[in-house]
Amino acid sequence: MTACTNNGGSRARRAVTAALVGVLSVGAAPMVALATGAAPASGDVQVMADGDAFFKQGTVKYEDGLESGHAFVYKKSGATAVAQGLVPESVSYKNSSVADVTTFLPAASLSTQARGAHYYAYYEIDADAAEVKDSDGTPILVEGADGEEVSLRGTSTTSMPTDPGTYAVVVFYADSTGWSAMDRAATFSIVNGGLEGATLVEDGDVEDTTFAYNGENAGRQWANFQKHVGVAVDGVVLKNERSIGAHDGDYHFGTITEKDKTDVISVLECEKEYTVDVIGDGAYSGQSTKLTFKFEKMDLADADIVLNNSGVFVGPSNPTTNISSLVATINGENPSANSDFLACLDATITGRPASGDKGEYKITIAATEDSKYVKNSKEVTVLWGNAGAYISYDGTQMTSSFTFPTVDLTQEKPAYFDPSKIKTTVTNASGAETDHKVIVTNYETGASATEADLQRAGKWLVTVKVLDNVNGQTVVGLASVVVVNTNVISDSDNIFVTYDGKAITNNIISDDYTGSDLLEKLSVEISKGNKVLVEGTDYTIEVKKQDSTGKWVAADGVVDAGSYQVTIKGISFSPNVQYTFDVDPRTLVSIAPSNAFATQDNYVETTPGTIVKGTRYYFAHTGEEIAPEFTFKGDDGKTYTVPADQLEVTYEDASGNPVDLKDEGDYTIDTVTIKPGNFAYGIVMNVADVIEVTTASAFVDVPNDAWYAEAVATAKQQGYIGGIGGTSTFAPLRNMSRADVVCVLYRMAGGTIDSADEDLSNEQEAIISQFEDVDPHAYYARAVAWATEMGIVRGYGDTFGTGRDVSTEEFATMLARYATAMGTDTSVDTDAVLAGVADGDQVSSYARDAVAWAVENGYVASNGNLIDPQGSVYRARVVTIAVRYQPEQLDTIISQNPHA
Repeated sequence: MTACTNNGGSRARRAVTAALVGVLSVGAAPMVALATGAAPASGDVQVMADGDAFFKQGTVKYEDGLESGHAFVYKKSGATAVAQGLVPESVSYKNSSVADVTTFLPAASLSTQARGAHYYAYYEIDADAAEVKDSDGTPILVEGADGEEVSLRGTSTTSMPTDPGTYAVVVFYADSTGWSAMDRAATFSIVNGGLEGATLVEDGDVEDTTFAYNGENAGRQWANFQKHVGVAVDGVVLKNERSIGAHDGDYHFGTITEKDKTDVISVLECEKEYTVDVIGDGAYSGQSTKLTFKFEKMDLADADIVLNNSGVFVGPSNPTTNISSLVATINGENPSANSDFLACLDATITGRPASGDKGEYKITIAATEDSKYVKNSKEVTVLWGNAGAYISYDGTQMTSSFTFPTVDLTQEKPAYFDPSKIKTTVTNASGAETDHKVIVTNYETGASATEADLQRAGKWLVTVKVLDNVNGQTVVGLASVVVVNTNVISDSDNIFVTYDGKAITNNIISDDYTGSDLLEKLSVEISKGNKVLVEGTDYTIEVKKQDSTGKWVAADGVVDAGSYQVTIKGISFSPNVQYTFDVDPRTLVSIAPSNAFATQDNYVETTPGTIVKGTRYYFAHTGEEIAPEFTFKGDDGKTYTVPADQLEVTYEDASGNPVDLKDEGDYTIDTVTIKPGNFAYGIVMNVADVIEVTTASAFVDVPNDAWYAEAVATAKQQGYIGGIGGTSTFAPLRNMSRADVVCVLYRMAGGTIDSADEDLSNEQEAIISQFEDVDPHAYYARAVAWATEMGIVRGYGDTFGTGRDVSTEEFATMLARYATAMGTDTSVDTDAVLAGVADGDQVSSYARDAVAWAVENGYVASNGNLIDPQGSVYRARVVTIAVRYQPEQLDTIISQNPHA
């Protein structure tokens, strides 16, 4: 078995380190079990006699002189992928001993091999996989992209790799006591060397995939133009043989034809499409593809047009419209040097002084009517005068070589560019002064700016324009200079970064997964002297996360477990500062089904006299396999939900047989396996936890076929109501008290009722103090205070009537007031609605409008039923009416008052 010696090019080498960044230790179970095996074969050299450390800290020589970080290019031999990888040849021990490395061996097979020999194994690197450790629990290290040592994470392969990916090769040795692995492993990659997905790019810019006539002399000759055409794969520009010797790069161009035709061409015509053969060389040898591009006309509207003498003309003649005299270059090419280009251009004076004499002229340079290679037009400015202007800044003439020093904005008194130091005179420094105009634009965008911007961070183009009449002469001149204002942050002491209140001094941040954006704990302060820089104005914070392929991709924040790069990117300063941010998986300590419709305590006698308390979880029998959702408690005490696609759960029946969770009966949760990601799972399930699949629905006393079953299930799921005394019993026909009804309405609005919420605010205590029968420590106290404050309920003098049963019309009145508070229009034609119900005339006068609204919308008396206005509403009817009005819980209370 031999390794490929092809180096794969610089693109391949970059892929190795990129894939290793952030493969940091996140604490998981050992990946490799290095067991003992047979005794050494006779004659084997016992080089380990000098101690395990001599081997573990030795160095490895690889076949063909290759080194760690090498990249191979994916290849096929016919239909079969070629196996490639670093092949260890020998080990040099720390004590100068040298031993051969004999055989590739999957790590799982180490225990069956003879002692006294060296073996090697391959691992596919995966940041989400477990650490690879030696038998003593020591992590095996590899080199990351920044040269730091990181823990190897990956999966052992059963053969030399063939597929694109990033790999490590680990060398093992077995003495008489057991197996050992070298402290450090080499890495290599196999990159996709295929030309599939390749694109054509212009002048090495992967963002530019358009091609146009550029004005070069003989520029339409494919032999000349192809120097501007490149090939990119996966956003990386390949090397062409033109610059490094014939066919010694990654590819060369073959024949080119007009698209969908077969005749080979040598000259490009504008507005036509062409297909060119791309033939792989070197790493891409044996591969080819056909790529198509359109050759377009030059667009003058976007062209960079430079005029002779910067567009300043002095003399008796009118401004010229002769292209050769007027234009120096267009997109860097001199049109006068190319007759084809020159023939496509025309110039017309489109603006002139009112006098028609000297001054500022506008000239439009446009494509001729029959232009084959150029399109559109662009207007330029020309100054024509009797005399030229001498333009200086602080005594120095502003010629084309004039520069201005970078302005350090962190200085106490920055040396800003001062437009008042600009002086313009006629012809020379001793001539008469002239008026001038200073024009400031953003150098990067071309947007207009002001002189005040010259004291702000940025890159500014300052243009001085002279157009003045001095002693009867028209004086003209132009000069420009680029002004760079920046905060010079050259010392790391200028940047203060803290995480969770602690200073970061080594550019490494780490934390455990919480489900929230950990970036919110990061604080950045950049200052120099008395100046504090502002995020968004002076710098931005950019976050990238390493994906499963090793690439760094933009991220909105730091949430999921994995490796991140947090870069402080200077807008008004340089250089950038980068931090490594590692988010470790959260350790989970308990697990429970989260969507059971009811729960009860469950007790199991595990051994005689030993009773273990667990929980019985009820799920409704549907005839289909059930897939419960689970919630987990983390080691931080918080509750987490693991997505279903990250879980694998197995169940056993009462006899201990593995079964699907489907039929009626009791089940135990056998195993819960969580895929590597945000959670590190090491929980043993409570033996007393049982899942019961039953025909009951939502509560054990609510049959599936009850008319109220669906509403009760919804109300429980939305948190409107619970079981009696926290049990799995609902008591559907039990009457509801006023206290419990306001609790339902309070929960509908987003409130929660539990022991943690018993303490009331001063305002809430003041509200309920009017009611003698409301204990401020009762579970319903907060709901009573809220409902009273909202005008949903009123008391009976100095009592609230907490234990009084609620009639249908009373509940309808409370619900209508609640609906109004939530923004619902409850107005209806009361008389007409109630006249349509047999007992509508029995509704009390105070409740008529509310009951009519409830009837009109089908909340009560639906399907021809009676209202029963004075009858007490029982629990099943209350939640049915509530769910009919509002099937989903709101967050009104939470959003209005987080302390409610």
